[in-house]
Amino acid sequence: MSSDFFNLLQRLANASVDFVIVGGFAGVIHGCTCVTQDIDICCDFSPANLLRLQKAISDLHPVHRLTPQRKKLRLTKKTCGQFKNLNLDTDIGQLDCLSSIDGIGDYKKSRSQVSLSKQKVRSSVY
Repeated sequence: MSSDFFNLLQRLANASVDFVIVGGFAGVIHGCTCVTQDIDICCDFSPANLLRLQKAISDLHPVHRLTPQRKKLRLTKKTCGQFKNLNLDTDIGQLDCLSSIDGIGDYKKSRSQVSLSKQKVRSSVY
């Protein structure tokens, strides 16, 4: 498991970004041996939370990887409302930020489904 993934998660946790880990990396945390190439998170898409996320990874030169020009991540309070998902490339890996999970719902509903305590996840990050 890449220490870069833990670095990304640590940055988000240190910046008090509200998120839950989902997708392949969540499986790895639970003991799955699958290989994953990115980190998927479901997070609160409020402007305040997205701006904390941006600040946490700004020195990693995040870009929107699904745009033809690979535009730099430049969120403002006004532009935060334009996004449902952020698919980012950074200097140390891919980070997919989702506003909701099919079959579960938005961040608040996803958060209520978390099976690991926040302390255990934070301990896994350290």
